[in-house]
Amino acid sequence: MSSLTPMVLDLRMPFYPIKSTYDKRTLVEMQDPAMVQAYVQALRREAEAAAADYADCEILAVHIGGGIAGHADDEGLGQLLRDMRRGFHFADDAQVSLKLHPGMVSVETLNACQRGRVNRLSVDYVTSDPFESEAIGRFLPPNVMETTMMVLGNSPLALSFDLITGLPGQSEASLMRTLDQVKAYGAKEIVLHPLQIIPETAFADRCREYASSTSPRRHLPNEKESDALWHAAQAWCAQEGYLPDSPGRFALPGWESNYHRLMAEGIASLGFGLGAVTRTDGAEAVNISDLSSYIRYAPDPTKIIATVRPLAM
Repeated sequence: MSSLTPMVLDLRMPFYPIKSTYDKRTLVEMQDPAMVQAYVQALRREAEAAAADYADCEILAVHIGGGIAGHADDEGLGQLLRDMRRGFHFADDAQVSLKLHPGMVSVETLNACQRGRVNRLSVDYVTSDPFESEAIGRFLPPNVMETTMMVLGNSPLALSFDLITGLPGQSEASLMRTLDQVKAYGAKEIVLHPLQIIPETAFADRCREYASSTSPRRHLPNEKESDALWHAAQAWCAQEGYLPDSPGRFALPGWESNYHRLMAEGIASLGFGLGAVTRTDGAEAVNISDLSSYIRYAPDPTKIIATVRPLAM
């Protein structure tokens, strides 16, 4: 048994191709490649500065997300992940998961995954239905996933798909088509998210229109209909052999997300990046959310930690 303290890593890549219509997290539009590259270098500096403090820890799982990580800065991210293994002790079987968007995967992305020993892709898929995708304001249609699958080819990377239930215009039939589609893509894990309408977003404004629409393609499911869709998706997962791992997460046996399981168990976690959260020694430290300040001061925790508070027992 290892004498090292078990820990997970959370690398925040808060970038999105365009401003999200339905999400108010700290997300940054990927309009300036130089800015994205500067951010990845800041991640490197923060990680290097922290490594010595966690020499007695073993990294069991890594999650790279907080936005769209894949194809943001493939070369820089691949190099960062490779170099982090020199400063931190990774378990031989550490599960390393990269968040990406359908259609935003290239050969360079796969090369970065190989260099960084990424073994799992978390696909922000949402739905296979083009009308549902357009209704929520997705910037690319769902069929771009076909291109992504062509790029992946025979890649050994395990695929996890994030889906939303209760979308405008969603029916049980369209939801089943989405589930069948991700199974056909080889999904090892399916993550279900009930639709959340966040105030002061463009999508919330659209929903006022959907609420009064008589078109089945714009109808916003009410609470009863949303619950029925959620339960239908759960029933499909059970029928197809996807077992519940944690609320909303269903995986084929042996393909569960170690990162989310360990986080649910309350394992120590180390976060790097914009708005990242570190939970160790009974305390929670949250990084600042101002991009320029983070890039400038990344190696100095006295300048990039916004708040520290005790963890709830």
